[in-house]
Amino acid sequence: MANNWAVKRIAESKGETAYEMLYDLVARGLNQKQIAAELGVTCGAVSMLLRRHGLKCGISLDGIRDSVSAHCRRLGLCNKSVFRIKHDFGLTDAEAIMVELGKRSRK
Repeated sequence: MANNWAVKRIAESKGETAYEMLYDLVARGLNQKQIAAELGVTCGAVSMLLRRHGLKCGISLDGIRDSVSAHCRRLGLCNKSVFRIKHDFGLTDAEAIMVELGKRSRK
């Protein structure tokens, strides 16, 4: 609960509601770790706040904002392969998913 009050204080100092501030952070493409570092709270607190306000961190693919793992499940991809491609070639999450989809379509 203390973290919720801390986030509300930060938002009020910026002249926004907590929802608006969290929405702006998610819209900037920050993940939960980055949001937690910016707000000075734990990742668990950020997860709870996002869930409470109905927001999701992650990437936007095909007009759907969700986590990489959820996109992989939806598209029938192996998330370990996507994370390996991302790490090996220094790609973004969305680029790695598109590469894995391209490999799948060639088969």
